[in-house]
Parts: sequence; structure tokens; C-alpha cells
Amino acid sequence: MNAPNGWRVAPIADVTVKPVKSDPATTGRETIRYVDIGLLGGPVSRLDDAPEIPSIDAPSRCRQVIMGGDTLYSTVRPYLRKVAFVGDRLDHQFASTGYSVLRPMRDIHPKFLYLFTLSQAFEDSLFPLQKGVSYPAVLDKEVRSRPIWFPPLPEQRRIVETVEEQMAHLDAADASLASVERRVIAWREGALEHLIWHTGADTVSVGDVLREPMRNGRSDRAVSGGEGTRALTLTAVTKRSFTEQYTKITSTPAKVVRDLWLEPGDILVQRSNTPDLVGTCARYQGPREWAIFPDLLIRLRPDESRMRSDFLELALRSRRAHKTLRSKAKGLAGSMPKIDQAAVASTLVPCPPPENQLTLASKAHDILEQSEASLIAIEKSRLRSAALRRAVLATAFSGRLTRNHRSEG
Repeated sequence: MNAPNGWRVAPIADVTVKPVKSDPATTGRETIRYVDIGLLGGPVSRLDDAPEIPSIDAPSRCRQVIMGGDTLYSTVRPYLRKVAFVGDRLDHQFASTGYSVLRPMRDIHPKFLYLFTLSQAFEDSLFPLQKGVSYPAVLDKEVRSRPIWFPPLPEQRRIVETVEEQMAHLDAADASLASVERRVIAWREGALEHLIWHTGADTVSVGDVLREPMRNGRSDRAVSGGEGTRALTLTAVTKRSFTEQYTKITSTPAKVVRDLWLEPGDILVQRSNTPDLVGTCARYQGPREWAIFPDLLIRLRPDESRMRSDFLELALRSRRAHKTLRSKAKGLAGSMPKIDQAAVASTLVPCPPPENQLTLASKAHDILEQSEASLIAIEKSRLRSAALRRAVLATAFSGRLTRNHRSEG
């Protein structure tokens, strides 16, 4: 995108000042507020609060003194768009050195700068500079080297007012979508809970309905070139999607994979993950002997004469069973909690007669289909909202908002 006629173009470094860097322990303050990289999940149009920490315990990356009107731009995985406009309540607080702290000079309206960093034009100029594979990043000096174009301050103010008005409408729409999504998920979980657990059936331990002992998977290094053994990733179970997208080719030798191959109907339980995801399960429905499973998964093979695999998956997915598994997770502070085979084996699930399990699984499938259709519609609406946001910013920084304003005047 080219700058509109009459707008000034300059590197961001030329229209911003760098923040002061300081060790919080030398400020004489007992506590400070700290904006770490993990605090942001995406763009924040006004950041007015951050966790309070003791100054003497501040990590080494807590060094940048921030002020109201600053734009914080994460240099780590910038495609996640962890960008925030700092509110006045965070004056003289601290941000991670993982941010570019952009403090505009007089020629730039602070909110104009923030909005510009969210534009496609800015991202198209910055993202190609990313380096690294696992955690691609850019340098602070690379962020500051990117060009920004801007009109005189009165037009900047008009652009900011117009964009914020449109964004407020989209924010309200997104909040409504989030509310609907929560209701759909609550309905789905409640309906499944009632269906699975209110049958009057006796409960049995998971270990009593398996046809063979549980098995942990195996994790070997990934290889390139296509020669090796295909293995699932944890994401395959989290998303319940068994496609090539959620696999990798590993160096696992052929002589050890015989007992690791998956077959349709296998139940996979995450034995280690975040506190919310540990114990999550999925029923494998891919081809036989297409993939093995990693060390962080436990494989269950139910005795279908007692417990259908589709019903066992539903029972383990229920809030009651998942809560039980999560309560059994153990781990040191700062590490991912883990469950073992004994924790899974001792978990109780209802065990109605097999013919009833078939009926219940069919009804559960209808519930899941209905909720999935609703969630897909919500996600499509979110994507439309995101596209509208990009369009509003593109219009703003191509000069069309002010041009339209002139024509109307």
C-alpha cells in the first residue's frame, strides 16, 4: 500500500522515542505492575491493569518503563498480534523487553500509531523479517525501522474517532458472539452430562472394561524427507482431528512400532498437558496402522462386548469424568500436571447394557452435531468481523476516510 497524497512518510524510529530502562528493585517501590508477554492474547485497545509483583522479584526481562499513550508491540511471534495501547493508569509501570515500546512524538496521535501497527500494511512490511522456527521473532530495531505514513494531526484525530466508532460496533458484535458461544458449550456439556450419567446404570472403573492393558506412547525426534514413522501430535487429540495436519514423521524404528500402531476405536487420553486439558480424550477414527501415538498419550482399547468405544469416549469427555481425571493430576509448580495409567483405570464411568449404549451414543452424536454446526456458524461470523476490521483499517490508512469526509463537507 502506498501512502496517500499529502501524507508524510517516516520510519517509526523517527516519530517515536525509546522508553527508559530500569531495574524495578532500584525504584524504591515495594511493588510494581508488570506487563509480561503472556498477559496479552491479542490486540487490546486500552490496557489499564497488569499483575502486581514485588519489585525485588521482578524478572530480568521486566525493565521497560511504560507510560499512558504507549503502544506495546510483541516482538515474539508477532503474527499473534499481541499489541496494546497503554492507559494512563499504567504510567511509570513496567513491560517486558519482549515488547517494542512505541512512544509517539508530537506529530503522531498516540491512538493513530496503535491502530497503524494493527494494519495489514504494517504487518506486510514487518512479518517477512521474522527469524526462527519454534518462536519466530523480530528485533525492536526492525519494528522501529518500518515506515509509517500519517496526515496532519487534525486528520489523524478524525481518523481515530471514525475507526474507534466502527471498532466499537464490531467489539459489541464479538462480545455477543462470545456470549452465544458460551451458551452453546454450556448446553452441549449439560445435555451430554444428563444423557450419559442419568441412565440409572451402575458404574464401573475404566480398567474393568478394557480388553488389554493400557499403553503409553513413544516420542522420538522428528525427521524430514518423508522416511520414518508417522506419529500423532497432542493437538490431534485436543482437536479430535486425525489428519496429516496433526501428525509428524519421526525416527521411531520399525522394529518397535508393532505395538504402537493405532486402530479405529482406540481411546487416547492426554496424560500431560495444561490444567484444563490434562485428561482430555478422543476416539481414534483414522486408518489402521497409519500412525503411532506419542509418549504424552495413553491408549485404551475397550472390550466392545462390555463397553462400546464411542460410549466410553463420551463418558470420559463428560464433565464429571474429566473433572475426576484432572483432580488426580500431579505436578511440580511450573510444570504441566500429569496423570498416570492408574488414575485413568480407577476413574468410574456408567455402564448401561451395550444396546442402550448404542442408543445413547446416537443421541449424543445428534447433540454434538447440533452444537458443532452452531460453533462453526459463530466462527464464520468471527472471521467476517476480523475481515471488517482489516477493511476499516485499510480504508483509514489509504486516506479514504478523510477523503470521504472532505467530499461530504
